[in-house]
Amino acid sequence: MSARRDIDLAARLAGLPDDALASPAEAAAFLGFAPVTLRLWRRQSRGPAFVIIEGRPRYKMADLRNFAAGQMAA
Repeated sequence: MSARRDIDLAARLAGLPDDALASPAEAAAFLGFAPVTLRLWRRQSRGPAFVIIEGRPRYKMADLRNFAAGQMAA
């Protein structure tokens, strides 16, 4: 994705309710990481909390916001 598309996507995601689910690509754009980073973190049991729905990882927006807030505090 281009940087502009990532910014647009992150802005759109920021307006979603806490219980909305994001794909790994959306979560990566929201957090400012590459999707491969989230995949690595899932395998290492690190990073933001996620759920598996129909075999696919999804991230609750509340969990992404909490993770981002924790990263800023660190």
